[in-house]
Amino acid sequence: TGMKDGVYNAAQDNFDDRGWKGQVQVEVKDGKIANVVFDYVNKDGALKSKDEAYKTAMEPVTKTYPEKAFGELQAALVEKQDVAAVTAVAGATTSSNDFIALVKLALEQAK
Repeated sequence: TGMKDGVYNAAQDNFDDRGWKGQVQVEVKDGKIANVVFDYVNKDGALKSKDEAYKTAMEPVTKTYPEKAFGELQAALVEKQDVAAVTAVAGATTSSNDFIALVKLALEQAK
C-alpha cells in the first residue's frame, strides 16, 4: 500500500446537530494499518462511545450502539487493510460513512 509509518489524525470541521464531532486516529506500522481509534467528541470533551444515555436510546432502535459499532469498524479496517473494503455497520450508517471519510483523510497524510 506504500503507507509511511506514523500516527495520522483527522476530524470533522464542525459539530453535528446533536453536538458531536467525529475524529479518527490511524497508526501505520511497517506500512500496514496497525491500530485505529474512531469516536465522536462533544464540546465538553466527552466521547460518544462512553455516553450511556446515547447507548440506552440507540440500542433498542438500531440493535447497536456507538462503542459496539465503532469497534466493528475499527476491527474491519485493521483486518482488511483497505478502507474501501469496510462496509457500513447496520444501524450506524452515518457513523460508518463518517468513519470511512475520516480514515481516507487521515491516510492521505500517510502517502
